[in-house]
Amino acid sequence: MQSKLERYAETYKLIGKLELILRDQLIVTLSALALEKGYAQWQSVLPKSIFTRSVGKEIKLGFARQVLSQKYYTDLWVPATHLMFSGLPNASSLKSCQMVENRMHYATQTRNRVCHFIFDNIHNVEHEKANLRWLIAALGENS
Repeated sequence: MQSKLERYAETYKLIGKLELILRDQLIVTLSALALEKGYAQWQSVLPKSIFTRSVGKEIKLGFARQVLSQKYYTDLWVPATHLMFSGLPNASSLKSCQMVENRMHYATQTRNRVCHFIFDNIHNVEHEKANLRWLIAALGENS
């Protein structure tokens, strides 16, 4: 078990970094969109189908995944959230949105496995880390 925990150590750090970057950038990006639309709070720009009790430091990876879904391509991605992905060429495109959504889905699965100590996918740890690094780089950060 010790070696499995050690193999997931870097993955855990990358998940934390991704979650912190997303938390900060989502609030800044959605706040700018809210200001542009004349709303006082960033939560006001969220479609009614996005339910959250989360605010500020309580925003979780699952919430970020939901907001970055292609389901909200016209509502959130095109006007605002694509701006978070300065590391992507043509970030506003539907293809970029779909790519981010797919990678966020995989990152959320990785997060759940790592944080709940489920080792059934440990043979893919390098692939999982590569996915997390890709998202961090797409967000314009270094991993």
